[in-house]
Amino acid sequence: TRVQLALGSEQEHLQLELSAAGELTSGFVRDAAGGVIVGAEISALSGTAGAAAVAFAASDRAGRYWLRLPPGAYFLAASMAGYASARAVVKVGEHGAAHDFQLLPAASMTGSVLSAEGAPVPQARVRVSAARLASAGRLTNAELESGSDGRVTFNDLEPGEYTLLATQGDDVTELGPLQLPTGELRADVRLVLASSLSVSGQLRDLSGRPVVGVLVNALQDDQGSPSASASCASDGAGQFKLGGLLPHTTTLVVDAPDYSEQTLSLGRLPHSQDVDVTLSPANALRSRVTTRAGEAVAGASVWVSTSDTRAAMLGPVATSSSGEFSVRAATLPAGAHLRVTAHAATGDVVAYS
Repeated sequence: TRVQLALGSEQEHLQLELSAAGELTSGFVRDAAGGVIVGAEISALSGTAGAAAVAFAASDRAGRYWLRLPPGAYFLAASMAGYASARAVVKVGEHGAAHDFQLLPAASMTGSVLSAEGAPVPQARVRVSAARLASAGRLTNAELESGSDGRVTFNDLEPGEYTLLATQGDDVTELGPLQLPTGELRADVRLVLASSLSVSGQLRDLSGRPVVGVLVNALQDDQGSPSASASCASDGAGQFKLGGLLPHTTTLVVDAPDYSEQTLSLGRLPHSQDVDVTLSPANALRSRVTTRAGEAVAGASVWVSTSDTRAAMLGPVATSSSGEFSVRAATLPAGAHLRVTAHAATGDVVAYS
């Protein structure tokens, strides 16, 4: 209902009529023994990817919840402290839907971060990642900092298979996979830090001169899951060093202006490695923008794109007083078909090559 109020006026006896926001979706939340769980939070997300929650409810003293949802498919989730979350896909029709949840006791894990000499390491970053869960729950990826005694505890974990990664400075360790059954408390996890691996080397051009100030990235994954990454810029001698790496599959990526992008697969790192990289000049497009009469068009804006929709559009670059322009980038592959668009006060020009 829309009501218009003038400055200083009052509206009395306003009548509002409430209508149902959707079809009734309800059910019960129980524990493994069938007992009711009071105060569990129920959230509903629409089936659209990346959608936010559209409705919330809490189970009452009888363990029952109610939601009003328009017809459609929804992701329903039930959560309660001390229990592993439960999720389900529920289709709401004209007559609503019914779905009961059973929450199982959550697992927890306590560990100690230690130095190579066995001393507790405070303020270490510890990340827990779930590679596989026993149910169709959300994969966990949480990070905590170890306390003054080097200990760290992760609570409310769903049953499944987990990996722990602890880092402090250039020291690192990884432990896993660890199996966590329903309701298990693991308090015996020891994370002993050791010196991490590194990849170092030098960037040179085809003439052997060092390439300075170029970003070098090391991307790591373990059995297809991202595990670590590092980046740095080459120094005045073209040297770089990427530390904090694990003995995982590693890919080195060098993306420098005016040079073709270099991607090197290093495989699984058994130890620190030295890798020198030679950069080749990027392909360049040089041309001129003129009117139909052949007159140079100065100050025109030029964009260049390729037939590869994954490649970014380059530009704009401005033409010189003679109408000339140059686009030089690693994203111009040799032999590619280019689309060049120029915009100026005299009109737009589109050319292909």
